[in-house]
Amino acid sequence: MPKYSEDSQAEHLAMLREIKVVNPDVSCRKAVALLEKLHQIHLDYHYVNKLLNKIRRERANRINHATLNAVLSEYQDVLDLIAQKAWKVYGDKGEKNNVVKLRALKEIREAHTAVFDKLFDAGVFERNLGKLKTGEPLTPEDQEKVNQALGFAYGKPPEPTGPAPAPDNEPEGKKVAD
Repeated sequence: MPKYSEDSQAEHLAMLREIKVVNPDVSCRKAVALLEKLHQIHLDYHYVNKLLNKIRRERANRINHATLNAVLSEYQDVLDLIAQKAWKVYGDKGEKNNVVKLRALKEIREAHTAVFDKLFDAGVFERNLGKLKTGEPLTPEDQEKVNQALGFAYGKPPEPTGPAPAPDNEPEGKKVAD
């Protein structure tokens, strides 16, 4: 089977998609014949089958994502309605019972947490635990400016940026023998 460049594969996929739009249940052999007839290109049966399978996988993934998005949006609509009703209970001037108002606030919080958890589980958000995004280290001049600004803000004299001197724990005049 010949190797094709990515551009050629993309063109072949486009041709096969065009064939599948007109004839959704096209067999591999029929697709090879239609490629020869419509585009005057002869491709290997196994290569065409590989491309048809790729198209099927792409379509299945699109359907899965569309279904997931539809279910998530319905779930979010329901919880938004619950939160809206809870806000009405909380904002009701006639309601004097603080326990009821606190339960309404708790319901609002739980609804928003539930939506966030479902969206997070679906991969809408990404959590980077234990990973810090750091930029370039500060230059000594920038570090000095930061230290001066912090000293000014907190009323402390600026600290030197160089290495700290080693502490001298022994008083002068006393030497400990080994």
